[in-house]
Amino acid sequence: MKILRSLLSVIMAVVMAVSLAAVSVSAEEAALNYTNITLTKGYQTTLAVKGGSGSVAWSSEDSSIASVNSKGDVVGKAAGTTNICAKTGGTTLKCKVTVVVAKINLSESNVTLSKKGDTKVVTIEVKGEKSGLTVGTSNRSVVSASWVTPVKWDGNKISFMLTANSTGTATINVYLKNYASTIYKKINVNVGNVPSAGNSSTAKNVTILPGETDIKINTGDRTELSVYSTYHSDVVFALSDPTVATVSAGKVNGYWRNFTITGNKSGTTTLRFANKNNANSYVDVKITVSNEEYYVLYTVMPTVKPLATDKIIKVNPTNSSVTYYMIVPENYDPAYANTVIAKKLNTYVYGSVYTEAPYNSSSNGTFYPFINANSKYNYGYRYVFLPKDYSKVDLDTVIAAYNEKYDYWTVYSQKPPVTNRYDQVVAWDVGDPRSGRTETHYLLVPYYGYDSDRINKIKSDDIAQNSTYEHYVGYDFLPSVDYSKDSIVSYSKNGNRKYMAVPQNDTIAGLVKANEAVLKDTGIFEYNVIYSTYPTANADSEYVATFIDGSARYYVLLKKDTTQESNVNYYKTYANGIKDD
Repeated sequence: MKILRSLLSVIMAVVMAVSLAAVSVSAEEAALNYTNITLTKGYQTTLAVKGGSGSVAWSSEDSSIASVNSKGDVVGKAAGTTNICAKTGGTTLKCKVTVVVAKINLSESNVTLSKKGDTKVVTIEVKGEKSGLTVGTSNRSVVSASWVTPVKWDGNKISFMLTANSTGTATINVYLKNYASTIYKKINVNVGNVPSAGNSSTAKNVTILPGETDIKINTGDRTELSVYSTYHSDVVFALSDPTVATVSAGKVNGYWRNFTITGNKSGTTTLRFANKNNANSYVDVKITVSNEEYYVLYTVMPTVKPLATDKIIKVNPTNSSVTYYMIVPENYDPAYANTVIAKKLNTYVYGSVYTEAPYNSSSNGTFYPFINANSKYNYGYRYVFLPKDYSKVDLDTVIAAYNEKYDYWTVYSQKPPVTNRYDQVVAWDVGDPRSGRTETHYLLVPYYGYDSDRINKIKSDDIAQNSTYEHYVGYDFLPSVDYSKDSIVSYSKNGNRKYMAVPQNDTIAGLVKANEAVLKDTGIFEYNVIYSTYPTANADSEYVATFIDGSARYYVLLKKDTTQESNVNYYKTYANGIKDD
C-alpha cells in the first residue's frame, strides 16, 4: 500500500468530503479512467479525469467507506459501496467503489490431477483481513484439501495441498468465514478427465485460461500465475509496459504452465496471452504494482502514516544506538513484525514471539513452538525465543500475553487481567536465581473454585522451584540455603542489601574467596576485611596491612587512626564481610 501524503490526515479530519483543490485538465470531453473498481480496505488507488476543461473537485458520497483527496487518491476505509465523484466543467463524473475487507489471490484456479493419490500445492495470497481464512471442497470423495505443514504464513502467503481421491470434478472454495459472501475464490479441480488436445498443434481454436486476470503485487515482490492451454506451443505473451513488471515462463506441465511475475515499479501493465496463429484469440491479465510501506524499517520517524488507524512502532536493537521505526496496520501481528525485524537486523530477542523458528539466532538460545490461539492473528505456529535456562513461568506468561488468554491455576510473572470481576489474583514474591533479583508471581483463581489449600500448594512449589542458588553469586533475595553446609554473606551494593551463599569453610583461603566474590560484585574494598587482592588506599587516611599465612600473602585495608595489630586471627573475625551489618 502506498503511503498517503501528509495532506490525507488533514482531509480525513474534515467532515465535509468535498475538496476544493483544483487540478487543470484539457478541453476534451471529460471521462474518468475507471467507472467501477473494487478496493481492499486500507489500500489505495488513484482516479484521474481525462479530457474536459477547467478544474476538478473530488468528493466521496460516503467517506466512511472510501475517502478521496484533491489528487484523486482513493483509500478503502470500510466494507461497502459508495461513489467517488469528480466535478469538472459543470459535469459530475462518478466511479462506483466497492470496498472489501480483503483480497484473495490463488496461484491456481484450474487444476487437473491424473489419478487417485496425485497432489498439487496451491498458494493463497491474502491482502487485508486474514483471520477466518477457510479452504473447503464441494466433493471430498473427489478431492480433499489440507494445510501444508508446518502451517505458517510467509508474509501474505500460505499454502495448502490438494489430494485426488477418485475420478470426477469438484470445486475448492477459498474464503474468509466472516465474509464468505464477498471474499471468495474458487479452484476448479478435474481428476482423471483430461481434455483432448485435438489433431493439430496449429489449430486456430487454442484455449487460453489464465488462473486470474487481475494481479496486484508490491515492488520487488514475485507471484506465480498458472495458465491452462490446449496448445502451449502456439501461445505467445508480451507486456504492454515491461518497465512496470517482468514475466518469465516456466516449464510446461501437461496442460499447465507457470509464469513468474516480478513487480519493478509502481504502475499498471497488461500481460497478454495470444494464439500466434490467430491475433483475435487472446486473453489479457492486468498487473498493478504498488509500494506497500508496511513492515519497512526506517532510521527516521516517518512523517506520515498510510491510514489514521495504522501504527508506528519503535525498534531499539540491543547493543545499538540506532533507533528504527516501522509502520504496521491496525491489529497487526506482533510476531510477524518481530520476524521481519529479526531478519533485517540479524538479531532475535529473548522473550519475543516470532512466526518462524529462529534456528540460527544464538548458540545460547532455544525456542519453544506453540499454536496461535488469538483469532486476531493468522492461524499457524508461533515460536518463543528463550535463553536455555528459561523458566516455565516466563514461557507461560509470554504465550498468554500473545494469545491474550490467561488460564486459571497457572503461575505468571505478570499480573493477568481479570475478566470476571469475582475472580481473584493471588501474588507472592520469589527469588530468581538466574538474575539474582526478587520478582512477583501471580495466580488467577476462579471465583467458583477458590481453594486455599490448592493455592498454598502452588505457591510453596513455585517458591521451592525458584530457591536454587549458586555459591559466590550476589542475590537481591535471601536464598533458602542448607545451613548444615552453607552460610550467608550479607553486604550492601549501591545502598541495597544483597546476599551470597558460600560453603562453610574455616580456612583463610575459603574466607578470602568469599570476600573476593563480594569485591567483584561491588568493586569496593571494605575496611578490616582480608583480601588476596592488594587494596587501593587513600594515602592521607588509609593504609594496607600485609601478612603471610603459610605460602599465601593477604591484605587488609585499615584507617590510619585505627590502633590494631596485624593479627590473622583478629581479621578472621571479619572475614565474612559482615562487620558493618
